[in-house]
Amino acid sequence: MRRVNFSVNKVSLATLVYLPNDVLKVLKGTLELMSVKLLVYLFVVFFACQKQVAVCAGLPQPIGNTFETLISRFGSRYCINMRPQENSWYQSPCGRFYDERIDVIIGVRVAGKLYSLPFSRLEFSNFDAVNQTITPCKLIWRASLKSPPMRLNLKFVSPFYPKDERTTLLPAFIVEFVVENCSEEPLHGELVYGRELNARQLATLHMGDGVAVFETQGVFKAHEGVKGKGWDVELMRLGGKTMLTFRRTFKLQPNSDERSMLVLACYSRDAFFKAKGYPYRFKYAHLFGDVNEVMNYALVNAEELCSRTELFERTLLDPVEDDALKMLISLAFQSYASNALWLLPAEDVATSMGLKREPPFKQWFSVLEGGGGLFNSTVDVEYNISPFYLLYWNELLEMLLDEWSAYRRGGIIRHDMGMGFVANGMSYYHDMPVEENTNFLLMLFSLWASTAKHGLLKGWWDVVVELVKYLLSTDTDGNGFPNIGTSNTIDQAVYVTQHAPEQTYLAMKMAATYQAVWQMARFVGDFKTAKECQSALEKITATMKKAWLGDHYPVSIDRAIPGWDAYSIYTANGWLLPLIVGVSPQVDVQRMRIDIINSTKATWRGYSSTHTSVDVTTFISQNIWRDCIAAYLGMDMVKNARSYWSLQWTLNRTTGGAFVDSYNYDTGYSSLRYYPRGMAVVCYILAIGGISFNALERKIVIQPLFENVVIPLPQFSDWASKRIPSIELRPSEGKPRISIRHKELLEGWNVAIGR
Repeated sequence: MRRVNFSVNKVSLATLVYLPNDVLKVLKGTLELMSVKLLVYLFVVFFACQKQVAVCAGLPQPIGNTFETLISRFGSRYCINMRPQENSWYQSPCGRFYDERIDVIIGVRVAGKLYSLPFSRLEFSNFDAVNQTITPCKLIWRASLKSPPMRLNLKFVSPFYPKDERTTLLPAFIVEFVVENCSEEPLHGELVYGRELNARQLATLHMGDGVAVFETQGVFKAHEGVKGKGWDVELMRLGGKTMLTFRRTFKLQPNSDERSMLVLACYSRDAFFKAKGYPYRFKYAHLFGDVNEVMNYALVNAEELCSRTELFERTLLDPVEDDALKMLISLAFQSYASNALWLLPAEDVATSMGLKREPPFKQWFSVLEGGGGLFNSTVDVEYNISPFYLLYWNELLEMLLDEWSAYRRGGIIRHDMGMGFVANGMSYYHDMPVEENTNFLLMLFSLWASTAKHGLLKGWWDVVVELVKYLLSTDTDGNGFPNIGTSNTIDQAVYVTQHAPEQTYLAMKMAATYQAVWQMARFVGDFKTAKECQSALEKITATMKKAWLGDHYPVSIDRAIPGWDAYSIYTANGWLLPLIVGVSPQVDVQRMRIDIINSTKATWRGYSSTHTSVDVTTFISQNIWRDCIAAYLGMDMVKNARSYWSLQWTLNRTTGGAFVDSYNYDTGYSSLRYYPRGMAVVCYILAIGGISFNALERKIVIQPLFENVVIPLPQFSDWASKRIPSIELRPSEGKPRISIRHKELLEGWNVAIGR
């Protein structure tokens, strides 16, 4: 396959203003179509976002290279959002958008002077230099003073390890302090961690030897705790605030260092979530008894928790050489993790409510949509996240598919399952029928093809047939393209991009879906459905051939709609999941390549492509998805990630938002903040190696973009024994040489280069 190198030039970012257009749109539609109860949740999100409004022009830059980010406990919501550009720290057991700003001092006191990182508006001295870096599960600051010459290395760790619920759901952060004496003289001082307490927290505070526990009341009641060995605990008044303060004295010899640790934890047994009217609580409450047990577990097992987390992170970062891409992966994972919920039924609470029925779901897993409206597992968002599940935790995708199918209506997979901590049905103001049906079916197919779990098809085949029947009905003129049900997720776009009938984006996604369902139907023996899908696929390919405009496909083949012939980055969107599981598209692949190249050139503005050449808004996640499809087709667009990271870094030193998915190049508005869909970035790891894996054929195929690559295979890992297989390709005498680590885990699989 001929490889095409492609890159674009970056231009400077215009003045930035944050205004949550997406939230306003949701509010407008909801006023007409939704209940008062759900409106309350919308207003919570709206006002939370409004607090973030800022204008970049004239804003002072935060110290050093610091930028906003957040660290969270996956599935457990415990979240800390650090905003150095605002001298702020937001924290809550309830998670982002339900948190509150508190003053936090974290640093050192030397020669009677307090130095802190910039997370408070109280009076303190700044370090002379601060360097910040992030990994998927860690926030790291290196702060230094010239006089006395010293360094403070601070690391927050949020443990994560696939298939290990105790590590991953533990509602605690491990905070490591390393203080270094960089001089030839002894250095005496103390480490300081202090956080503001409100009246309720003070009234419920219990302090002991190196430990403090207090109650926090938010959307639900929780206990928070801080614990560490060798720390003194006291209350201190600072700048009119009452601070819970942990201090630890250090006496360092010349050119020496000292390490210490704190654990920050929370715990709640409240049944704060409802799914189909049934109460649910955090799954961690079934793994740990109270906040003290959580803190003790974290302290005793800190080394192992950090080791496991490091091993997981290496599978994401080791294949990547570009530092900007590593930072983009890290920022994206942090925002994704902050939105995850993993719950179990609260049967005791259900009984007290008089509910006699069984819980609708044995477990609940969902991912809130962040600043996009806090919708529970929006299908089109999870579609872009799904490769992460295929690689690391396929059971989570199984849970999502089960939940979505339970909320479907009239042959349509709904956009979402509810908002915030209520999942009683879709909250968005309109369906996206063609898009969400195809998303669901493509995720089901990729899960089946990558795991060979045949029970998935048998259990959901009636649902598959129902969804396909609807898709077939959307073609009302016989050309294969959908005429109805065409509103889609691109809700910051012009009409032709979001709502037009006969969109090539949706038609190509239907083509990928029909090819996938054809294979599934033949496996289960439903030859009627297989025949219908094959016929529909042939109609689409014939119409696509006629739609070709010489160098690109149009947005829509309805020529009466303004912008119909624009360039779009979405045309090939439906083919990435099939490519990951080794399916060769039954469409004109060469034209798909040409379309990707030319649409990228026509839509590139500053840091990324807009949706189409007649749009002014970008979704960074969809740029990433496009780049990865290009890689599978032999075109190197991976370097575009440098531009995406540059945008994220610029925004998070000014208006903030952690992973920000949407930016309007004309107005300077950014939205979809703290957004989970950036986790599409995991596809770069697959795309760099051009790797596909198909459990039905027991086949792994590699088509690397570069000569020297190391490709981890986390989906084949034995996580319990810490064995993660990988494939290394190195050139040898003009030919690629393959070496496989932990080859025993690939027993029975055929590994090949090229198709």
